[in-house]
This record gives sequence, C-alpha cells and structure tokens, in this order.
Amino acid sequence: MTRTINTVPMFKQRKISNIIFIIFLFSLAGCHLPLMQKKPDSKLFENPNEFSTEFVEIQFQLNTQNDASGVEKFVLEIIDDFTGLPYNSSFIELMPFSDQVYVTALTVPQGSVIKYRYAKLVQSSLIPEANASGEPIDYRMVYVPGDFIVTDILQCWQGDEVNDRFGGILQGVLLEWDTGLPIPDILVTVGGKRTVTDANGKFLLEDLGQGMHNVVFYAMDGKYRTFQQGANIQTGMITPAEVKLTRMPEVNITFVINQANDALGAPVYIAGNIFQLGNTFTVLNGGMTIKPMRMPALSSNEDGRLSITLRLYAETDLRYKFTLGDGYWNSDQYQTGGMRIRQLIVPSEDVTINHTIETWRSPGVEPITFSITIPPKSAPDDLKYIQFMTDRWTEPIPLWMLGNGQYLYILFSPLEMKQPINFRFCRMGDCLRVQDIETLSDERQVTPSHEAQTISLTLDQWQNWTNYEKNAFVQEAYIPQKLSNFRTIIEFTDEMSPSWQAHFPQALSTLNTTGVDTLIFSPIWKVSSQSPYLQPQMGLTPYVSELLFLINSAKNRGFSTALHPHLGPFYLLEDWWLSKPHQDVWWNEFFSSYRDFLYNYATLAEISGIETLILGGKSISPAFEGGLLPDGRESDIPTGFDHYWHEILSDIREAYSGEIFWATHVNLESDPLPDFVDEFDGLYISVDSPIGHGDETTFNVIQSGFTDIIDSQIYEAYRAHQLPITVAIAYPSVAAA
Repeated sequence: MTRTINTVPMFKQRKISNIIFIIFLFSLAGCHLPLMQKKPDSKLFENPNEFSTEFVEIQFQLNTQNDASGVEKFVLEIIDDFTGLPYNSSFIELMPFSDQVYVTALTVPQGSVIKYRYAKLVQSSLIPEANASGEPIDYRMVYVPGDFIVTDILQCWQGDEVNDRFGGILQGVLLEWDTGLPIPDILVTVGGKRTVTDANGKFLLEDLGQGMHNVVFYAMDGKYRTFQQGANIQTGMITPAEVKLTRMPEVNITFVINQANDALGAPVYIAGNIFQLGNTFTVLNGGMTIKPMRMPALSSNEDGRLSITLRLYAETDLRYKFTLGDGYWNSDQYQTGGMRIRQLIVPSEDVTINHTIETWRSPGVEPITFSITIPPKSAPDDLKYIQFMTDRWTEPIPLWMLGNGQYLYILFSPLEMKQPINFRFCRMGDCLRVQDIETLSDERQVTPSHEAQTISLTLDQWQNWTNYEKNAFVQEAYIPQKLSNFRTIIEFTDEMSPSWQAHFPQALSTLNTTGVDTLIFSPIWKVSSQSPYLQPQMGLTPYVSELLFLINSAKNRGFSTALHPHLGPFYLLEDWWLSKPHQDVWWNEFFSSYRDFLYNYATLAEISGIETLILGGKSISPAFEGGLLPDGRESDIPTGFDHYWHEILSDIREAYSGEIFWATHVNLESDPLPDFVDEFDGLYISVDSPIGHGDETTFNVIQSGFTDIIDSQIYEAYRAHQLPITVAIAYPSVAAA
C-alpha cells in the first residue's frame, strides 16, 4: 500500500484533493541499535494462552535534540489510560545510543497498540515530556504489526519555557479502502498531540515540532485496522495526507467470569480501552478516561457465573478489566496486590473466554461500606453517585440502589493503610453543581484500616435543588393562538460532555412531559491562540457517533431537531478576535477552516435527518462585512470577503436539503445582519435585553419591556427581510434575571 507525503507553504492557496501520497513506513533497514530486549511484563500484557499472538520486538528511539547533561536518566512510561492517566504506569529506563539518542526495547504481542510517553529524572524528580506548544503530553501511540522501530523527537519538558513559534501542520482525510467513503471518529496522534476525524473524514493538527514523526490512525471502536506512517513536519509548512483504512469483520466475543465471594449481587462491569467498554478517549476528572455509566454490565447465568457477549472487530488490541466501580476504583486485583489488566488481540472468529476474579480487595486492608439513606421526597428520581479523592477527585460512580430510598456502595480497592480518602455524593454524576449540601461545608473523609468500616448517612439536601410542590410557583402562559408553524423549543448548552449519552434518555423522558416539540443541539469547535484554524476539542465536542446517537434518540421520542454549531469556548473568543489585526492570509485560512467546520455539520445534519441547520451567531459576528468585533468596533475583514459566505452557503445547500437559518442577537441594540441574510430561510434571534430593573420587577414591567423589544427590534428584522423568525429567550432562571 503506497501513499505520498508532501509539504506546501503555509497559508498558500492550494488544492490537495488530487494529490497522491506515498507513505514512508519506518524501516528496520540501516538501523543498528543495541539489543535491549525486555520480556513482556505479565501485568502489562496478560493474554489468554489459547488466544495469544506471536511476540515481537518494539524498539523505542528518543532523539533529545540537545545536550542531556544534568539528566540522571531518561525513561519510557507505558500509560494505562483506562485505569487513569496518573495511575498504574510502568517505567523502563532508556540507554544512551549516542549523545542525543536514547533507546530501549520491549517484547509485546503482535498487533499491540501501546500508549506511552517519555520522562526524565532530575534530582530524583520525574518530569514528563511536553509537546511543541508546551502542553503536557497525555500519551503517544505506536502500533506494533511486527518487529518495529519507532523514532520520536523530544520537543520539550513540562515546565520549560516555549518560544512563541508557529510549528508545522498535518492535515488530511481518512477514507474506507473498499468504498472510498469518509471515515469519522478516527483518532489521529502525532508528536504527543491528538484529534479525531470529522463527518467528512477530515482532520488537522497544528503547531507540530519539526522533523519526522510517527502518525497513528486508530479506530476507537476497532472497526478499522490500525495504521501508521511517518510524516515529515516542517515549520511553516502543511503536510497533507490521504489515508485509506481497511474495515475489519465483526465477531462475537463472550466473557465468562467466576466471581470472588465479596459483593455477590453487586453489578459487575467490563472496562477497557475502546468505546464499547466505556473509554471516552478524553481526560475526565482526576485523569480518568472511563465514564462508569458507559461501561457494559455482565449478566448472571444459572450456574452462578457472570457473562457478557460483545460485538467487536477482528485484530482489535483489547485491554480490559472487570470492575465494581470504574477503571481505577474496585477493579479486579491480583491476590498478591496490584491491578489486573488483560489483553486480547481479537481473533477473526467467535470465541468464549473464561476468567476468574481472584479478589476485589487490596491486600491487608478491609473494605469500607457506605450505607446511604435518601428519603424519596428529598431528591428527584435520578441516579445518585459517590465520588472519591485521594490527591484529586476522580469520576463519580453510581451508588447501588436497594429500593425505598436505600443505597449501598462497598469500596474494596485500591486502599492504602492510613491514606485518607475524601468522598462526597451527587446527583446525575455532576459533583460540581449538584452535590449533597453537607459536603459543601463539612469535608467527608475516611481512612482505610485493618478493620472493616461502615459509614451510614442520610442525605436530604442537594446543591441547586429545592423540593417545590408541583405547580406551586409555575403559571402556564396564555397563548391566544398557535399557528401550525409555532414551535416550543429547547436549545441545549454547548458544554456537551461524554456523560450526555448515559443521561440523555432520562432527559428526553422529562422533556416529553413539558410540551417541548423541538430540540436544538449546539456542538462547538475550538479556537486557539492566533491560529485561523478551528478544531473539534476532545471532551467538549461530541464525536460524530455520539451526536448521531443523541439526535436519533430525540427523533425516536418524536422531537423535531436542529443543529446550531458554535465557535468557542466563549472565554477564548474575545481574545481570539481582538488579539491582533487579521491580514488577508489569515482570513483566507479561516474561511477554509470554517467551511470545513460547517460542511461537517451539514453532512451530519443530512445523514441524521435534521430539519434545521442554524449558522452564524455572536461568535461569528466579526466574519462578515459590517459585522462587529467583541468590543463593538467594526470588523477588520477585508472588503469583498463576503464572497466566501456565498460559496459556503452554496456548498452547504448541495450537501444538506433542510432549511437553513441565520442566528443573530438582540441586547440593548440588535447585532447587524449581513448583506447576504436574504439567502437564508429564516432568522434565529437570541434575546437577552434588559426588561426590568431591581429584584422586585413586576410582571407588568417585564411584559411591557419585552413587548417593546418585539416591536422595536425583532419586528424590524422581520419587516426588513420577511423571513420566518424563531425567538430564543436567553435569560437565566435565577432571581432578578
């Protein structure tokens, strides 16, 4: 399989769609590294014997690019991401090969995908590496198809000062080998940075350090064979790539476990390194990557064992564990101590694998039982969670519901004698905003002991929630006439997290009772520093598969749907627009990136049957002639650049058959509308104008104020353009708002 790697000057107008790329894979030829083979650590690569693959050697070669004086040693850190990025790492010392090159080797099962990073030891302190932007590297990735050498370039260490430089860019598209169709949700990693492909298979990674880097293309669900290539990154240049991936066949893998006697009857889950096993591939609370509510649960068999059958993909490097909590808390342990991680290179046929849980316990420490009473009248009917902290808060874990307001959780591991553990309780897995009231003023803590402990608590008050009697403070508005096109709409916040997928069905059930008929999803792409490029942000931007799940769930409940993609996050936008004047080259690259951003959601909207696509909005106001910067000054966009909008809208209408609205904003004054607004099918007007003053504003004052806004501003927009209007009421639901 061959491809081409080229570099082109940054900001230069270019067409790369017809370029053919040659991929230069790293070769063992010509490399004469010392043999540093390390036998596989059974705790890193514990394979079922009957399904183990051939062992091969992976050699790691680190180019430090400068003098290493003062460094006691360099180490390779093997990352166990689904236990938690800060936990359960393994360290292997690198040995000098030359003044600037350090090496080590590891024997692993063929087909392994390894997550790792480098660190240095200075005065007994371990300092991990950082990427070219100075940001901490969570991990690099390497795929091991056989004996292999991976060469990495050290950019800098965490804490080093980074020059204000603009590096190189890797930009490309991922396609299916057989069909040529674009592939979304492929993880792309290079130089310690990572991103995912959008609905059109496109990706971009910027500010990469100069030199030859290993690039890994990894399907987070295993659907496509992992692939990697070398990419020569040059400062001030764009390296484009078109890569085709092979789709893998599905197989049924059945896991059967014999339980430990502890906590019989408690729910047992399987956690792992892929989507299907709860991995979000984002950094969550405490460096976790697992969302407990996304892990699949095992079922009881008649013989007392537990089992689960998963539909997986052949050749996936599956790392997994069984757990009563998540990847860190209450996962199965070795009898002698230590977390157990199993590995399976998924075979190409259906198989059943038997396991025995040795223990859930940490050796020498007795479990801690939490017995919780939550009176039914003291909280809504949602899930309740417990959250733990040693040095940092980790992901909340669902309590075991016993019924009649009784909950239980038993903490078995990892427990260390005399190391206190903080804990708190919350609703809906949101322990920042809806935790139990007493924790806010009184820190809860328990210290593991040789003796079993039981903590009994009653929780009857929750942050940001009051148990009002139904209809006590709510009066339904009288609407004299509802035309057929009248909609009652809720727009979701753009703070979409990986927890949404688990809680969304309950949210839809609640919304079904409120009279809402339309839901608007507001995914966000991130702006960064002075770059004109927009990118999805892992952990903030939902993956394509996640957003499709949310949309399809809403449609199955009878809701109409709309998409309103944003730029953000909001706290970066003002500096991003105001930091310096933008030249023509910046605007050219911005519109190229913005077109990809919108085209991504137009494609997704068409696939999912979205009725309305909403463009524009406050975040994009400076990007058309006559638009305003965040400080109220007129935008510095060059004259004539509105032609980009006409081209973008034409492209979107080719991809998307629904209606397209333009979003604008009304406060003391209306934001300016672009000259091209008449090309849209309607207006979406967000209103947060002041309509009263003081805490005791009367209903009549509010009614009069809002009527004035409709007459003087909203109706004027309708009169001028004769477009259908949706009014978005953007007032916080707090006193005096």
